[in-house]
Amino acid sequence: MKTTAKLAWNQIKRNRYRSIGAIVAILLSTALTTAVFCFVTSANTMLISFLGEGYGDYGRTYQVLLLIPAAFFSGLIFVMSVTVISNVFQASANQRMNEFGILKCVGGTTKQIKETVIFEGIWLSIIGIPLGLVCGLGIGFLVVQITGGFVAQMNELQQSIIMRPITMELSFSITSGALIMSALFSFFIVLYAAYKPAKKAGNITALSCIRGLEDSNIEI
Repeated sequence: MKTTAKLAWNQIKRNRYRSIGAIVAILLSTALTTAVFCFVTSANTMLISFLGEGYGDYGRTYQVLLLIPAAFFSGLIFVMSVTVISNVFQASANQRMNEFGILKCVGGTTKQIKETVIFEGIWLSIIGIPLGLVCGLGIGFLVVQITGGFVAQMNELQQSIIMRPITMELSFSITSGALIMSALFSFFIVLYAAYKPAKKAGNITALSCIRGLEDSNIEI
Protein backbone atom coordinates (compact mmCIF):
# COMPACT_ATOMS: atom_id res chain seq x y z
CA MET A 1 0.00 0.00 0.00
CA LYS A 2 1.28 3.49 -0.84
CA THR A 3 2.47 5.65 2.07
CA THR A 4 -0.02 8.38 1.17
CA ALA A 5 -2.88 5.88 1.28
CA LYS A 6 -1.73 4.71 4.73
CA LEU A 7 -1.56 8.28 5.99
CA ALA A 8 -5.08 8.93 4.70
CA TRP A 9 -6.41 5.77 6.38
CA ASN A 10 -4.74 6.72 9.69
CA GLN A 11 -6.35 10.16 9.46
CA ILE A 12 -9.76 8.55 8.99
CA LYS A 13 -9.25 6.38 12.07
CA ARG A 14 -8.01 9.27 14.21
CA ASN A 15 -10.93 11.58 13.38
CA ARG A 16 -13.79 9.12 13.59
CA TYR A 17 -16.60 11.62 14.06
CA ARG A 18 -15.58 13.67 11.04
CA SER A 19 -15.07 10.49 9.04
CA ILE A 20 -18.54 9.28 9.99
CA GLY A 21 -19.96 12.63 8.91
CA ALA A 22 -18.20 12.34 5.55
CA ILE A 23 -19.46 8.78 5.09
CA VAL A 24 -23.01 9.89 5.84
CA ALA A 25 -22.71 12.73 3.31
CA ILE A 26 -21.40 10.34 0.65
CA LEU A 27 -24.10 7.82 1.53
CA LEU A 28 -26.89 10.40 1.16
CA SER A 29 -25.44 11.69 -2.11
CA THR A 30 -25.22 8.17 -3.53
CA ALA A 31 -28.69 7.24 -2.23
CA LEU A 32 -30.35 10.25 -3.86
CA THR A 33 -28.49 9.66 -7.12
CA THR A 34 -29.48 5.99 -7.11
CA ALA A 35 -33.10 6.88 -6.43
CA VAL A 36 -33.11 9.18 -9.48
CA PHE A 37 -31.61 6.43 -11.65
CA CYS A 38 -34.18 3.93 -10.31
CA PHE A 39 -37.04 6.23 -11.23
CA VAL A 40 -35.66 6.93 -14.72
CA THR A 41 -35.11 3.22 -15.38
CA SER A 42 -38.60 2.34 -14.12
CA ALA A 43 -40.21 5.10 -16.19
CA ASN A 44 -38.26 4.00 -19.26
CA THR A 45 -39.46 0.42 -18.80
CA MET A 46 -43.07 1.63 -18.46
CA LEU A 47 -42.89 3.74 -21.64
CA ILE A 48 -41.31 0.93 -23.65
CA SER A 49 -44.00 -1.46 -22.45
CA PHE A 50 -46.76 0.99 -23.34
CA LEU A 51 -45.38 2.64 -26.51
CA GLY A 52 -42.78 0.17 -27.75
CA GLU A 53 -39.08 0.64 -28.45
CA GLY A 54 -38.22 4.26 -29.20
CA TYR A 55 -41.51 5.43 -27.62
CA GLY A 56 -43.34 5.46 -30.96
CA ASP A 57 -43.93 8.55 -33.10
CA TYR A 58 -43.32 10.98 -30.23
CA GLY A 59 -40.15 9.31 -28.97
CA ARG A 60 -38.05 12.47 -28.74
CA THR A 61 -40.72 14.31 -26.80
CA TYR A 62 -41.03 11.52 -24.23
CA GLN A 63 -37.24 11.28 -23.96
CA VAL A 64 -36.98 14.99 -23.23
CA LEU A 65 -39.78 14.79 -20.66
CA LEU A 66 -37.92 11.95 -18.97
CA LEU A 67 -34.35 13.24 -19.16
CA ILE A 68 -34.85 16.91 -18.24
CA PRO A 69 -36.14 16.21 -14.69
CA ALA A 70 -33.43 13.55 -14.26
CA ALA A 71 -30.72 15.99 -15.34
CA PHE A 72 -32.14 18.73 -13.08
CA PHE A 73 -32.21 16.55 -9.96
CA SER A 74 -28.79 15.07 -10.76
CA GLY A 75 -27.33 18.57 -11.09
CA LEU A 76 -28.96 19.66 -7.85
CA ILE A 77 -27.58 16.61 -6.04
CA PHE A 78 -24.13 17.30 -7.52
CA VAL A 79 -24.01 20.92 -6.32
CA MET A 80 -25.31 20.15 -2.83
CA SER A 81 -23.07 17.10 -2.39
CA VAL A 82 -19.91 18.83 -3.58
CA THR A 83 -20.53 21.74 -1.22
CA VAL A 84 -21.05 19.55 1.85
CA ILE A 85 -18.34 16.96 1.13
CA SER A 86 -15.79 19.59 0.13
CA ASN A 87 -16.27 21.39 3.46
CA VAL A 88 -15.59 18.13 5.30
CA PHE A 89 -12.35 17.56 3.39
CA GLN A 90 -11.32 21.18 3.87
CA ALA A 91 -11.78 20.89 7.64
CA SER A 92 -9.77 17.68 7.63
CA ALA A 93 -6.98 19.27 5.57
CA ASN A 94 -6.84 22.34 7.84
CA GLN A 95 -6.42 20.10 10.87
CA ARG A 96 -3.49 18.31 9.22
CA MET A 97 -1.48 21.37 8.14
CA ASN A 98 1.30 20.72 10.68
CA GLU A 99 1.51 17.13 9.48
CA PHE A 100 1.78 18.29 5.88
CA GLY A 101 4.52 20.74 6.85
CA ILE A 102 6.56 18.01 8.51
CA LEU A 103 6.13 15.81 5.43
CA LYS A 104 7.43 18.58 3.20
CA CYS A 105 10.40 19.17 5.50
CA VAL A 106 11.44 15.52 5.22
CA GLY A 107 11.14 15.48 1.45
CA GLY A 108 7.42 15.07 0.82
CA THR A 109 6.26 16.51 -2.50
CA THR A 110 3.23 18.58 -3.39
CA LYS A 111 1.85 15.59 -5.29
CA GLN A 112 2.11 13.37 -2.23
CA ILE A 113 0.30 15.91 -0.06
CA LYS A 114 -2.51 16.06 -2.61
CA GLU A 115 -2.64 12.28 -2.76
CA THR A 116 -3.24 11.95 0.98
CA VAL A 117 -6.40 14.07 0.71
CA ILE A 118 -7.55 12.28 -2.45
CA PHE A 119 -6.93 8.87 -0.89
CA GLU A 120 -9.02 9.94 2.10
CA GLY A 121 -11.89 10.49 -0.32
CA ILE A 122 -11.27 7.11 -1.95
CA TRP A 123 -11.29 5.26 1.39
CA LEU A 124 -14.49 6.99 2.46
CA SER A 125 -16.09 6.24 -0.92
CA ILE A 126 -15.32 2.55 -0.54
CA ILE A 127 -17.44 2.59 2.61
CA GLY A 128 -20.10 5.17 1.76
CA ILE A 129 -20.98 4.40 -1.85
CA PRO A 130 -22.06 0.73 -1.40
CA LEU A 131 -24.19 1.73 1.59
CA GLY A 132 -25.66 4.56 -0.45
CA LEU A 133 -26.55 2.21 -3.31
CA VAL A 134 -28.50 -0.02 -0.93
CA CYS A 135 -30.32 2.93 0.65
CA GLY A 136 -30.96 4.42 -2.79
CA LEU A 137 -32.63 1.23 -3.96
CA GLY A 138 -34.98 1.43 -0.99
CA ILE A 139 -35.76 5.10 -1.60
CA GLY A 140 -36.21 4.48 -5.32
CA PHE A 141 -38.59 1.60 -4.63
CA LEU A 142 -40.76 3.78 -2.37
CA VAL A 143 -40.80 6.66 -4.88
CA VAL A 144 -41.77 4.34 -7.74
CA GLN A 145 -44.48 2.68 -5.66
CA ILE A 146 -46.02 6.03 -4.70
CA THR A 147 -45.80 7.36 -8.26
CA GLY A 148 -47.21 4.07 -9.57
CA GLY A 149 -50.31 4.68 -7.48
CA PHE A 150 -50.87 8.01 -9.23
CA VAL A 151 -50.33 6.37 -12.64
CA ALA A 152 -52.99 3.77 -11.78
CA GLN A 153 -55.42 6.54 -10.86
CA MET A 154 -54.70 8.30 -14.16
CA ASN A 155 -55.41 5.05 -15.99
CA GLU A 156 -58.82 4.81 -14.33
CA LEU A 157 -59.58 8.45 -15.12
CA GLN A 158 -58.61 8.09 -18.77
CA GLN A 159 -60.57 4.88 -19.06
CA SER A 160 -63.71 6.60 -17.76
CA ILE A 161 -63.26 9.39 -20.34
CA ILE A 162 -62.32 7.49 -23.50
CA MET A 163 -64.13 4.25 -22.53
CA ARG A 164 -61.29 1.85 -23.29
CA PRO A 165 -58.73 0.09 -21.07
CA ILE A 166 -55.36 1.75 -20.40
CA THR A 167 -52.51 -0.60 -19.55
CA MET A 168 -49.79 1.87 -18.51
CA GLU A 169 -48.19 0.59 -15.30
CA LEU A 170 -45.21 1.95 -13.40
CA SER A 171 -43.35 -0.78 -11.52
CA PHE A 172 -39.93 -0.80 -9.92
CA SER A 173 -37.10 -1.60 -12.31
CA ILE A 174 -33.34 -1.23 -12.11
CA THR A 175 -30.42 -2.48 -14.17
CA SER A 176 -26.82 -3.24 -13.29
CA GLY A 177 -25.76 -0.53 -15.74
CA ALA A 178 -27.81 2.08 -13.86
CA LEU A 179 -26.24 1.04 -10.55
CA ILE A 180 -22.73 1.24 -12.03
CA MET A 181 -23.46 4.70 -13.46
CA SER A 182 -24.81 5.84 -10.10
CA ALA A 183 -21.70 4.55 -8.30
CA LEU A 184 -19.36 6.20 -10.82
CA PHE A 185 -21.25 9.49 -10.64
CA SER A 186 -21.07 9.43 -6.83
CA PHE A 187 -17.36 8.60 -6.93
CA PHE A 188 -16.77 11.51 -9.31
CA ILE A 189 -18.59 13.81 -6.86
CA VAL A 190 -16.27 12.75 -4.03
CA LEU A 191 -13.10 13.18 -6.08
CA TYR A 192 -14.28 16.57 -7.36
CA ALA A 193 -15.14 17.68 -3.82
CA ALA A 194 -11.73 16.55 -2.52
CA TYR A 195 -9.70 18.14 -5.30
CA LYS A 196 -9.86 21.78 -4.17
CA PRO A 197 -8.87 21.06 -0.52
CA ALA A 198 -6.14 18.74 -1.84
CA LYS A 199 -4.80 21.48 -4.13
CA LYS A 200 -4.73 24.02 -1.29
CA ALA A 201 -2.99 21.59 1.03
CA GLY A 202 -0.41 20.70 -1.61
CA ASN A 203 0.47 24.30 -2.49
CA ILE A 204 1.01 25.57 1.03
CA THR A 205 4.63 26.05 2.09
CA ALA A 206 6.27 23.87 4.72
CA LEU A 207 7.03 26.88 6.93
CA SER A 208 3.42 28.04 6.90
CA CYS A 209 2.21 24.54 7.81
CA ILE A 210 4.56 24.23 10.76
CA ARG A 211 3.65 27.67 12.08
CA GLY A 212 0.01 26.63 11.97
CA LEU A 213 -1.16 29.64 9.99
CA GLU A 214 -4.88 29.90 9.38
CA ASP A 215 -6.04 28.78 5.93
CA SER A 216 -7.62 32.17 5.31
CA ASN A 217 -4.19 33.85 5.69
CA ILE A 218 -2.45 31.52 3.27
CA GLU A 219 -1.70 33.03 -0.12
CA ILE A 220 -1.77 30.37 -2.83
